Amino acid sequence: MQPTAPAELESRRSGYFANLIQRWVTRRLPPQSRIRLGHKNVFILPTRWGLMFLMTVVLVLIAGINYQNSMILATSFLFFAVFVVHIHMSFNNFAGLTVAFHDAEPAHVGEEALITLTVCSTRAAGTDSGSGRGEPATGDRHVAIQLGWPQSTASIRHQLIHTGLPPTDHPSEPGSESELQSVTLPLKCLKRGIQRAPRLLATSVYPLGLVRVWSWLDLDIDVLVYPRPIAGEVNAADAVSEGDSQPDRKLRQQQPVDFDGLRNYELGESRSRIAWKKYAQQGVLYTKLFSSESADPVWIDQAAYAGRDIELQMSNLCAELLVRDKGQQPYGLKLGKWRLAPGLGPQHKREALEALARYPELTPNA
Repeated sequence: MQPTAPAELESRRSGYFANLIQRWVTRRLPPQSRIRLGHKNVFILPTRWGLMFLMTVVLVLIAGINYQNSMILATSFLFFAVFVVHIHMSFNNFAGLTVAFHDAEPAHVGEEALITLTVCSTRAAGTDSGSGRGEPATGDRHVAIQLGWPQSTASIRHQLIHTGLPPTDHPSEPGSESELQSVTLPLKCLKRGIQRAPRLLATSVYPLGLVRVWSWLDLDIDVLVYPRPIAGEVNAADAVSEGDSQPDRKLRQQQPVDFDGLRNYELGESRSRIAWKKYAQQGVLYTKLFSSESADPVWIDQAAYAGRDIELQMSNLCAELLVRDKGQQPYGLKLGKWRLAPGLGPQHKREALEALARYPELTPNA
């Protein structure tokens, strides 16, 4: 039996404590669509500068005791009082702030989904709503509070400076638009389907940077992630127009066609349709259009990409769907025993992309 390496033991130990802390946070701060900050969900710890400040207070106190100097003792007590007042002011800056989930726009894998939050003050001016005892507070101001995902880079983290949000008891039903502040945060989409957003980190070192106040906000955010569009050749023939037979389709393909202009190339279109001469002249890809092309609805069928990885199938279908939509050609979608009738328009496109994102968790309707 080989002994366990120290690095592996350290990794197991850190993983155990991380899971322990995560379970504790989940029990104390359960998921909610609207969270109001107060005593139950706000945490405070000294920063590095705060610890140095406390060490200075202790050294001054020891010096005062050693030399029995009342002025030195008074200075140490004053410094400690400043630290205590700092904690009180930092908490009041958070207390009464309400953060609510508003909307999440779908995005493709590899892109950033935009998460919209609403932020408002829910405490009465001049009182500390977090304590519920009517203690004096700093009014309805919330300043220098950062909101962002903990694993994000500093450039993604957003800083909110509220210079006097009007207090309201019903942030979800504001009396006017000025009562709510909208905040948009980007979230990287990593996998097709429903992606759960991580806990949101709200933090601040206001006013002097001696303590850090923070809270973990689980706003119960689910983001719909569409597949990444990847062009792919079909296994047999292209998508067949509704009602067409194979001989009819071949006959139509053999008929003469007339050139009808150019449009910008879209990812997923056949390379044989690219106007290479224009590309050589201008360095821009264009697709050739022909007047005899059928405008009949076509079916985008999963069976045409059979034998491939399921994620690659969804990506190929997504690329073809976007091309059909861009070309204003009505299309239907077949995913196993699930069908979406041919159509066109933003709503039809949204339904088709949502089906690709949720597959195979679709109820057969064929």
